[in-house]
Amino acid sequence: MEMHQLRYLEAVAKCGSIMAASASCHVTQPALSVQLKKLEEELGVKLLVRSARGVVLTPAGERALVTARRVLRDVAGLRADTKARSYRTSSTLRVSIQPYVATEILPRVLTDMEEEAMAKGRLEFRERTPARLVESVANGGSDLGVLDTSSVPIGELCMEEFVRVPYALFCHRDHPLAQRSRIRLMHLPAHPVILFDY
Repeated sequence: MEMHQLRYLEAVAKCGSIMAASASCHVTQPALSVQLKKLEEELGVKLLVRSARGVVLTPAGERALVTARRVLRDVAGLRADTKARSYRTSSTLRVSIQPYVATEILPRVLTDMEEEAMAKGRLEFRERTPARLVESVANGGSDLGVLDTSSVPIGELCMEEFVRVPYALFCHRDHPLAQRSRIRLMHLPAHPVILFDY
Protein backbone atom coordinates (compact mmCIF):
# COMPACT_ATOMS: atom_id res chain seq x y z
CA MET A 1 0.00 0.00 0.00
CA GLU A 2 1.38 3.39 -1.02
CA MET A 3 0.63 6.89 0.25
CA HIS A 4 -0.24 8.12 -3.24
CA GLN A 5 -2.93 5.43 -3.50
CA LEU A 6 -4.58 6.80 -0.36
CA ARG A 7 -4.34 10.33 -1.78
CA TYR A 8 -5.96 9.14 -5.02
CA LEU A 9 -8.81 7.51 -3.10
CA GLU A 10 -9.41 10.72 -1.17
CA ALA A 11 -9.30 12.77 -4.39
CA VAL A 12 -11.86 10.53 -6.11
CA ALA A 13 -14.17 10.77 -3.09
CA LYS A 14 -13.81 14.55 -3.07
CA CYS A 15 -14.09 15.13 -6.83
CA GLY A 16 -16.65 12.44 -7.65
CA SER A 17 -14.94 11.36 -10.88
CA ILE A 18 -11.71 9.78 -12.08
CA MET A 19 -11.14 12.60 -14.56
CA ALA A 20 -11.43 15.39 -11.97
CA ALA A 21 -9.41 13.42 -9.42
CA SER A 22 -6.59 12.78 -11.89
CA ALA A 23 -6.46 16.48 -12.75
CA SER A 24 -6.28 17.49 -9.08
CA CYS A 25 -3.54 14.91 -8.42
CA HIS A 26 -1.62 15.86 -11.62
CA VAL A 27 -1.57 12.29 -12.98
CA THR A 28 -3.18 10.68 -16.00
CA GLN A 29 -6.54 8.96 -15.67
CA PRO A 30 -5.13 5.52 -16.55
CA ALA A 31 -2.35 5.87 -13.97
CA LEU A 32 -4.82 6.85 -11.25
CA SER A 33 -7.18 4.01 -12.19
CA VAL A 34 -4.35 1.47 -12.11
CA GLN A 35 -3.24 2.59 -8.63
CA LEU A 36 -6.79 2.42 -7.28
CA LYS A 37 -7.19 -1.06 -8.77
CA LYS A 38 -3.97 -2.15 -7.03
CA LEU A 39 -5.30 -0.77 -3.75
CA GLU A 40 -8.54 -2.73 -4.18
CA GLU A 41 -6.58 -5.90 -4.92
CA GLU A 42 -4.40 -5.44 -1.87
CA LEU A 43 -7.37 -4.81 0.42
CA GLY A 44 -9.43 -7.54 -1.22
CA VAL A 45 -12.54 -5.38 -1.58
CA LYS A 46 -14.17 -3.18 -4.18
CA LEU A 47 -13.76 0.46 -3.19
CA LEU A 48 -15.38 2.28 -6.13
CA VAL A 49 -18.38 1.83 -8.39
CA ARG A 50 -18.92 3.77 -11.59
CA SER A 51 -22.38 5.29 -11.98
CA ALA A 52 -24.13 7.68 -14.34
CA ARG A 53 -23.11 10.54 -12.05
CA GLY A 54 -19.46 9.53 -11.90
CA VAL A 55 -17.75 7.37 -9.29
CA VAL A 56 -19.14 6.55 -5.86
CA LEU A 57 -17.55 4.75 -2.93
CA THR A 58 -18.83 1.38 -1.83
CA PRO A 59 -19.47 0.85 1.91
CA ALA A 60 -15.98 -0.71 2.10
CA GLY A 61 -14.66 2.31 0.22
CA GLU A 62 -16.28 4.69 2.73
CA ARG A 63 -14.61 2.87 5.63
CA ALA A 64 -11.28 2.80 3.80
CA LEU A 65 -11.59 6.53 3.14
CA VAL A 66 -11.97 7.29 6.88
CA THR A 67 -8.76 5.39 7.62
CA ALA A 68 -6.97 6.85 4.59
CA ARG A 69 -7.76 10.40 5.70
CA ARG A 70 -6.53 9.67 9.21
CA VAL A 71 -3.28 8.20 7.86
CA LEU A 72 -2.76 11.18 5.54
CA ARG A 73 -3.37 13.61 8.43
CA ASP A 74 -0.97 11.70 10.68
CA VAL A 75 1.74 11.65 8.02
CA ALA A 76 1.29 15.37 7.35
CA GLY A 77 1.55 16.01 11.10
CA LEU A 78 4.67 13.87 11.34
CA ARG A 79 6.31 15.78 8.50
CA ALA A 80 5.44 19.16 10.03
CA ASP A 81 6.61 18.11 13.49
CA THR A 82 9.86 16.62 12.19
CA LYS A 83 10.59 19.69 10.10
CA ALA A 84 9.89 22.02 13.02
CA ARG A 85 12.15 20.02 15.34
CA SER A 86 14.91 19.52 12.79
CA TYR A 87 15.17 23.11 11.65
CA ARG A 88 14.07 24.82 14.87
CA THR A 89 11.34 26.71 13.04
CA SER A 90 9.15 26.37 16.12
CA SER A 91 10.47 27.18 19.55
CA THR A 92 7.21 26.50 21.39
CA LEU A 93 7.46 24.47 24.57
CA ARG A 94 4.28 22.39 24.81
CA VAL A 95 3.33 21.77 28.45
CA SER A 96 0.45 19.52 29.49
CA ILE A 97 -0.79 20.26 32.98
CA GLN A 98 -3.27 18.75 35.40
CA PRO A 99 -6.25 21.11 35.98
CA TYR A 100 -5.84 21.42 39.77
CA VAL A 101 -2.12 22.05 39.40
CA ALA A 102 -2.80 24.62 36.69
CA THR A 103 -5.08 26.72 38.89
CA GLU A 104 -3.55 26.24 42.33
CA ILE A 105 0.18 25.67 41.92
CA LEU A 106 1.34 26.89 38.53
CA PRO A 107 0.77 30.61 39.20
CA ARG A 108 3.23 30.37 42.12
CA VAL A 109 6.05 28.87 40.06
CA LEU A 110 5.30 30.20 36.59
CA THR A 111 7.44 33.31 36.81
CA ASP A 112 10.75 31.42 36.80
CA MET A 113 9.62 28.93 34.14
CA GLU A 114 8.08 31.66 32.02
CA GLU A 115 11.17 33.87 32.01
CA GLU A 116 13.41 31.01 30.95
CA ALA A 117 10.99 29.68 28.31
CA MET A 118 10.12 33.09 26.92
CA ALA A 119 13.81 33.84 26.42
CA LYS A 120 13.96 30.84 24.09
CA GLY A 121 10.52 30.95 22.48
CA ARG A 122 7.06 30.63 23.91
CA LEU A 123 5.02 28.42 26.24
CA GLU A 124 1.84 26.61 25.26
CA PHE A 125 -0.22 25.08 28.08
CA ARG A 126 -2.89 22.40 27.71
CA GLU A 127 -4.99 21.12 30.59
CA ARG A 128 -5.33 17.34 30.61
CA THR A 129 -6.47 14.65 33.00
CA PRO A 130 -3.49 12.91 34.67
CA ALA A 131 -3.74 9.74 32.52
CA ARG A 132 -4.02 11.71 29.26
CA LEU A 133 -1.21 13.99 30.37
CA VAL A 134 1.20 11.08 30.89
CA GLU A 135 0.13 9.56 27.56
CA SER A 136 0.67 12.87 25.76
CA VAL A 137 4.23 13.22 27.08
CA ALA A 138 5.00 9.55 26.39
CA ASN A 139 3.86 9.74 22.74
CA GLY A 140 5.46 13.13 22.02
CA GLY A 141 2.28 15.22 21.93
CA SER A 142 3.66 17.34 24.76
CA ASP A 143 7.23 18.27 25.64
CA LEU A 144 6.66 18.44 29.39
CA GLY A 145 3.99 17.39 31.87
CA VAL A 146 3.16 18.96 35.22
CA LEU A 147 1.04 16.94 37.61
CA ASP A 148 0.57 15.68 41.13
CA THR A 149 2.65 12.49 41.02
CA SER A 150 0.33 10.74 43.45
CA SER A 151 -2.54 10.95 40.93
CA VAL A 152 -1.23 8.49 38.33
CA PRO A 153 1.92 6.39 37.67
CA ILE A 154 4.26 7.93 35.09
CA GLY A 155 5.89 4.66 33.96
CA GLU A 156 9.28 5.07 32.28
CA LEU A 157 9.13 8.86 32.02
CA CYS A 158 11.77 10.95 33.80
CA MET A 159 10.53 13.08 36.68
CA GLU A 160 11.85 16.02 38.64
CA GLU A 161 10.06 17.44 41.64
CA PHE A 162 9.93 21.22 41.40
CA VAL A 163 7.50 22.19 44.17
CA ARG A 164 6.11 20.71 47.37
CA VAL A 165 2.62 21.69 48.45
CA PRO A 166 1.79 21.61 52.15
CA TYR A 167 -1.64 20.27 53.05
CA ALA A 168 -3.51 21.17 56.21
CA LEU A 169 -6.03 19.02 58.03
CA PHE A 170 -8.46 21.14 59.99
CA CYS A 171 -11.54 20.44 62.08
CA HIS A 172 -13.76 22.01 64.70
CA ARG A 173 -12.22 22.20 68.18
CA ASP A 174 -14.90 19.79 69.50
CA HIS A 175 -14.01 17.11 66.92
CA PRO A 176 -12.32 13.93 68.30
CA LEU A 177 -9.26 14.52 66.08
CA ALA A 178 -8.73 17.94 67.67
CA GLN A 179 -7.73 16.21 70.92
CA ARG A 180 -4.72 14.52 69.27
CA SER A 181 -1.34 16.21 69.29
CA ARG A 182 -0.35 14.40 66.10
CA ILE A 183 -2.65 13.10 63.36
CA ARG A 184 -1.64 10.34 60.96
CA LEU A 185 -3.39 9.22 57.75
CA MET A 186 -4.40 5.98 59.49
CA HIS A 187 -6.66 8.04 61.80
CA LEU A 188 -8.68 9.54 58.94
CA PRO A 189 -10.73 6.61 57.49
CA ALA A 190 -12.99 6.58 60.55
CA HIS A 191 -14.04 10.19 59.89
CA PRO A 192 -15.75 11.93 56.95
CA VAL A 193 -13.16 14.02 55.09
CA ILE A 194 -13.69 16.48 52.22
CA LEU A 195 -11.11 15.94 49.49
CA PHE A 196 -10.54 17.31 46.01
CA ASP A 197 -12.54 15.22 43.52
CA TYR A 198 -10.46 13.99 40.55
